[in-house]
Amino acid sequence: MVSSYCDPFYANKPELAARRIEAIGFQVGHQLSEWYTMERPWFSDHLEAIKFICKDFWSKLFKKQIDNLKTNHRGTFVLQDNRFRWLARMSVDPSSEAGDLSQENSAGAPENKAAQATSMHLYFPCGIIRGALSNLGIPCAVSADISNLPACEYTMERPWFSDHLEAIKFICKDFWSKLFKKQIDNLKTNHRGTFVLQDNRFRWLARMSVDPSSEAGDLSQENSAGAPENKAAQATSMHLYFPCGIIRGALSNLGIPCAVSADISNLPACE
Repeated sequence: MVSSYCDPFYANKPELAARRIEAIGFQVGHQLSEWYTMERPWFSDHLEAIKFICKDFWSKLFKKQIDNLKTNHRGTFVLQDNRFRWLARMSVDPSSEAGDLSQENSAGAPENKAAQATSMHLYFPCGIIRGALSNLGIPCAVSADISNLPACEYTMERPWFSDHLEAIKFICKDFWSKLFKKQIDNLKTNHRGTFVLQDNRFRWLARMSVDPSSEAGDLSQENSAGAPENKAAQATSMHLYFPCGIIRGALSNLGIPCAVSADISNLPACE
């Protein structure tokens, strides 16, 4: 597969080839992770999910476990395979920049071309790891180091929080303060995966009002032709989709995929 992206069409476009190879790896890793975890309980934390990648996932792919796992306990993990099967018969000059796929270097010396060809084979496994972790709720960046072939080190980096509650508190304090110059006023949870964030005076809706008897969240075609107050309520509710999307996107990036809805029955307060 990698060789097909190293043909003359991509010869002068190594970055495009790398992105496409990594994207294919991401899809493969995402589907394999979903398949391998179909009948097992959900992971209690991120470290348990990483250990699953090092043991079960790697064993199914390469018939061996990861040889070494290191972490700084702040979101960076290094997985070391002392003899990565896909690169076991390759060699690279340590003085060459194997990770540099710039267009200028692609026309360089033969040893540089060999190093780049070797590094092209890393985008696929990096994509596999990133896709597998994404399916497990751990979005991250993955890079590889092959300076000591046939050993290969994969480094995964992501924003790190010890648990979901800590990530939610980050949204309520730091994230909300940067967006709206204030923190969330109240945070409630049922300790079973539901969180309610209350802003007593949501800036984007501070000058709006809505009839509590109207169905502000109902945007059906039938109601859109109704009374003026219903239209006003619907117009107000339309302004909620953007902040709901912001919250959902921020939490997704922190490894918390979720659904987000809003309640504006007590304007200018918003939950």
